[in-house]
Order: sequence, then C-alpha cells, then structure tokens
Amino acid sequence: MSRWLLLFSLSITLLLPGLAVAKKKAPKPLVLEPIAVDLRVDGAELSKDQLKALKVAGRCVKDDALWARALENREPLTQIYEMLAGAVVCWQGAEKRAGKVAEEFSAAKSFITARTRYIEMLRSFYFALGEKFRAGADHDRLCDRLRAAVGEAAAANEAASGLIEKFNNDPARQLAAQLDADIRGTGEQVAAEYKNQKCKD
Repeated sequence: MSRWLLLFSLSITLLLPGLAVAKKKAPKPLVLEPIAVDLRVDGAELSKDQLKALKVAGRCVKDDALWARALENREPLTQIYEMLAGAVVCWQGAEKRAGKVAEEFSAAKSFITARTRYIEMLRSFYFALGEKFRAGADHDRLCDRLRAAVGEAAAANEAASGLIEKFNNDPARQLAAQLDADIRGTGEQVAAEYKNQKCKD
C-alpha cells in the first residue's frame, strides 16, 4: 500500500468516530417537538420516560390526520366515527403512558389529557350525529348520545383550562392555543345541537 493511501485510510478511520458523534447529536425532531423543546430546560436531555410518552402521543397526532382528512372529504359519518373510536384508544394509551412520567412532565401531561378529552368528545358527537341522520332515528337515543357529548365537552374544557400558560415557548403555547380553540369550537357545536334537538335535561 502506498504511503498516500495509508494516510488517507488513517484519516478516514479517525474521522468516522467524529462523524458518528455529530450524527448522534442531531436526533430527528419529534412530532410534538415544541413540547419537547419546552421540556429541555437549560439544554437538559429528555428522560427515557418523557421521550417514550411524547413518541406515543406523536403517533396519535399522525393518526389524527386520517379522521381530519375524512372530515374534510365529508366521508360517511359511520366511517368518521370508527376512525375517532380508534383515535380515542390511541390517546387514552398516550394519557396512560404520560401518567407514568415524573412531575416535571406536567405541562405535557396536561396537553395529552386535554387532547384525549377532545377526541372523546368528538367521538360522542359523531356517534350522536350518526343517530340523527339515520333512517327512523330515535329522538330519545339521539338525546342520550348528545347528553354524553355535552358531559365530555365539559370535561374537555376543564382539561384545557389554563393549558396555554403552562408552556414557556411560543410554538408549544400555539399548540395549546389551537387545542383550546378546537375544544371550545366543538363544544359550542355540541351545545347548539343539544339545544336544537330540544333534549330534556
């Protein structure tokens, strides 16, 4: 082997560990990266439990794109309801995972809890709408379903109370603000439908 080739081989060998370290320092951003940034106080790394909880919730966020697209495309109510039922299972699992994380995860936990209550409310609302537009709809059954949705709307609003103020950075606060707006908007739709159907309290 020539001297030049030997030096080149040695230089590559020496560079490889450095490249590996550099690559390790730039992890792929999480789906909920704004919340992760809020957790990384003074540049501290996320704990394994924190990372796991955010990844689980991130998968639910990705899955939510399915029912959101179905809503935009005005897919059948039964199909949207089934997607939301699956989303509820996902978010309840994320909430359970977040519950295992230490106290410093409280803002992220609050976001995940509020999102879970929101999806539960949506599912109940579309369950009620399915009855409303069903041939030979039963008014009492419709009111029962709307009553459940009203209760879940109240739980969602309570979970979102003060959520924005729990975060320090603007991107995380914007995520919280959007969730708060979604909860309020859907809650108003639920209340309006309940009133329009003249359901008895």
